[in-house]
Amino acid sequence: DVYWHLSAISVSHRLLSHVNGICLLSACTFFASQLLYRRGPAPRCSLSDLQRRADKTLAMPSSSDAYDAFSSPAAHTAVDMEFSSMQSAQSSVPRSTSSDKTLYDHDLVMVFPRREGGELKKPDDFTLDSFVHLMMGKDPDRSHRSNKIVVDPFQRVLRTPRCYLDERGCDVVMDSSNDHSEESEQRRLETQEQLLKKEYEQFIGNTEATTETRFCELVATAIARRVQLACGLTTRMFLSCDADEIIMTIKADNDDLRIEADRTNYRLQVSNKPFDKTLHVKKLKTLQREMGDKEWQNSIDHLRHTRGCANEDAEYPEMDPLLVSRGEEFHPELRKAVDIWGHTEEADGLFVEDDTCRRVQGNHWDRFVTSIFALPYDPLTYFAPFAEYRHEEKYQPFYRRYPIKWGQKKEETLFSQKDRIRLAEGIVERHINADALEAAGYLEGQMFALHDAKALHDLRHSWALHWTMLYQPLHKIRYYFGEKIALYFAWLEFYTKMLVFPAVAGIITFVYIEARQAVTGTNQQGYILIAFAVFVVLWSSLFSELWKRKNGLLDSLWGLSGLQESFRYRPQFRGTKSYHPVTDAEEVTFESKMKRRRAFIVSILVVTFMVGIVIVALFGLFVLKHWINDSDNLEKNNINTKYQTPLTFGVTVVNAIQILVLNTVYRTVARKLNDLENHRTDAEYENYLVIKVFLFQFCNSFASFFYIAFVKRIAEGSCLYEDDCMQELRDQLLTLFIIRIVVGNTTEVVVPYLKYRYQLFAERKAAYTEEKTGHNYIEEQAKLVPYESNEAFEDYNEMVIQYGFINLFVVAFPLTPLLALANNVLEVHVDAVKLCFVHRRPFPHPAKGIGVWFYILRFMTYIALGTNSALILWTSDLFEDQTGTVRAFSFVVACQVCLVLAVLVERVVPDTPHEIRLLQERYEHIVNVVFKGLFEGDNSKLNEVAERLDLQIYPNHEWEESKQHYA
Repeated sequence: DVYWHLSAISVSHRLLSHVNGICLLSACTFFASQLLYRRGPAPRCSLSDLQRRADKTLAMPSSSDAYDAFSSPAAHTAVDMEFSSMQSAQSSVPRSTSSDKTLYDHDLVMVFPRREGGELKKPDDFTLDSFVHLMMGKDPDRSHRSNKIVVDPFQRVLRTPRCYLDERGCDVVMDSSNDHSEESEQRRLETQEQLLKKEYEQFIGNTEATTETRFCELVATAIARRVQLACGLTTRMFLSCDADEIIMTIKADNDDLRIEADRTNYRLQVSNKPFDKTLHVKKLKTLQREMGDKEWQNSIDHLRHTRGCANEDAEYPEMDPLLVSRGEEFHPELRKAVDIWGHTEEADGLFVEDDTCRRVQGNHWDRFVTSIFALPYDPLTYFAPFAEYRHEEKYQPFYRRYPIKWGQKKEETLFSQKDRIRLAEGIVERHINADALEAAGYLEGQMFALHDAKALHDLRHSWALHWTMLYQPLHKIRYYFGEKIALYFAWLEFYTKMLVFPAVAGIITFVYIEARQAVTGTNQQGYILIAFAVFVVLWSSLFSELWKRKNGLLDSLWGLSGLQESFRYRPQFRGTKSYHPVTDAEEVTFESKMKRRRAFIVSILVVTFMVGIVIVALFGLFVLKHWINDSDNLEKNNINTKYQTPLTFGVTVVNAIQILVLNTVYRTVARKLNDLENHRTDAEYENYLVIKVFLFQFCNSFASFFYIAFVKRIAEGSCLYEDDCMQELRDQLLTLFIIRIVVGNTTEVVVPYLKYRYQLFAERKAAYTEEKTGHNYIEEQAKLVPYESNEAFEDYNEMVIQYGFINLFVVAFPLTPLLALANNVLEVHVDAVKLCFVHRRPFPHPAKGIGVWFYILRFMTYIALGTNSALILWTSDLFEDQTGTVRAFSFVVACQVCLVLAVLVERVVPDTPHEIRLLQERYEHIVNVVFKGLFEGDNSKLNEVAERLDLQIYPNHEWEESKQHYA
């Protein structure tokens, strides 16, 4: 009894000291998120304020001539542009608090700067030639040397000849796309140049240089004109509150989206029962009225002919009758698997109840296991094929109308919100090079979509501010933010739940070790460390394999299995023009391989230099710590020895700050190096950036741990805490880990929010203050911090470094998985609050997986085999009586055994379930039959031609004569 009583006291004291910091941080962050949510919306900017602050009232007149719309009086008169008044803009903008409209009032937003005074410093930047160079991407130096027009396709804002249409839709520049001769190309470029010069002259009033403000207005109007005429979209422009920005909203109607979806072969999910009257009452009535009886019956007959009905008495055909309606009879195993994965047929048409906690069957453990090995319950889970969109009437009933409920608002539409944003952005990007416009400084950030007030309110309450966060509403996240962000939260949820197993094992190990030390003081606790290390190795291998399975499930559920990664050149890429050897399509290749090799060599040298800085800084800190722990040094400098422990802890805190500062500095250096390497695509750029940043942060974050564990006793002769390197490593690990949690989660939310509030404050301060000023709903969102690709990069990077803390040195502090589990519960809240409160709505990028981060996690797993084995053999006191040869031999054996176990787990657990592969092949067959006409069977239209019948059996000697029948 005394033994267990003392053990409980010791363990309880340590657990409370380790967990208190996490609990306090969780409470503070949640309270801060509540304050963010409860802040009231800013008041609107009144029309009188705008008229007083703006120099001009801007509104473009209509004209039938190609460029009459740009005609205006002299420069000193009021400018007529395609700007609406602030009053009309606000009348069409929904308020975040009271709007009952959908997102579809505005699909995209572009924000143009409206600067002033630049003509005094750089007058040559606001001339006619500058406008032509910007719009065409004309290279003045190369054009002058070659005595012809030379353009850079990556710097060209106006991409296509359709950007030179008049108001009646007539092509001003006749396009001869098949004529690749240099003379024809020069004629087109000269015509485009003359038209742009005329546009400048008619807008400005002359061909002289203009002011920066007028030049910014010219650029914004030129883009708006192309979006309307070339892209066929509706735009509306208005000035910001202090008139320093031009905000343009873009709207696409359903016809625009259908055309773009058909042109790009956009994949949409089809309905398993497209003609079921109980599921699609409104959809069927609307489509039948629009298509007419003849086309409607043609659609029914086509599906009945290609796929059939569930039975002879069925009134209407189905897309997959033998699996959906009669799966238990024809495909019992596949049907059972689909049911286990949570397929809900009612999700296709009815607005099902989305209260997950009440709808899920089974106890908490069953739901927990199902969410790891399959998919967590979600009322929107729906398995059906994905097919490329086709505009023919007979195919329209087959496509699914996505039903989703945002609070009290219900949507049922062919294109979900993410689809609308992608398609609208694709229309604009085909004609307008927004990247080049942003690089030139005439577009503030990328195009972005507005938050839908109703949907965002629902996500805030049911997700970001929901206190449990045990299950992520992945389908709603996907519909609203896209697959890339949804996959991140799916991975984070999976990772957090998998942490439960090492957290429990770590608690047991920690309790046992502390109990033995409190009572006996022996070192027998080392044997349980061996078992714990083996468990972590198996867990990390199983984690990777189970995530691949879950990723495959999500790919099939979301239609990502056949997704082709988009290939788009970066505007910063520099190369030479060439033609594809197969398709003859124009492309750009690298200018010089030798130049690129030199850039990579420079990157290697810079990374090596930065790692050297880390080593020097680390060496200095450990020298300082060694000096502090020498009592003679303290006495010589009249420092009381009671300050020895606080000073040692202070050095550890400085080490944590050094890690955070160098990580921040190196991220900037890594981006500069990436720019120097001249990568072609965003995907290639991001992959190289991930590798650079990870390699440095791996060294920066874990160098002190490697030094304490394997070098310090050799270099300094001893460790702290009576030569206990494991205890010193544990304290170092705990301190750095908690500081990373506190600083990381604080900066993720607080810094972007403070930037947003400062921008609003700066604008109000710049405006006149006689009356109350504010911002409308669109401008408020334009001031939010953009959620760019580096935000997702930072989220993954933070979790990967944490994964390293868990795996590499977990035997030094077995409670590390428990701290990571607590941090991840908080991290989900922080990332959700960040998306729903402090950032613009991100672009809904599609993605099939977590990318190169998966391979980095695997790399961490294999490194952990060696680090944990070495910790047990050399750093702990379990094998201190063994010789170096025995330890080295044991190290090799331990690494090989752990490696065999890891490989065995990889081989036993299949990457993709067999049922998923069958389902993917089945869906591919359905799409080929229904939408592509690749039907195989007795009713095929192509049959063999019958030959003349000959059934006679000839004698052997007549064989030669019988050959005449073959002729």
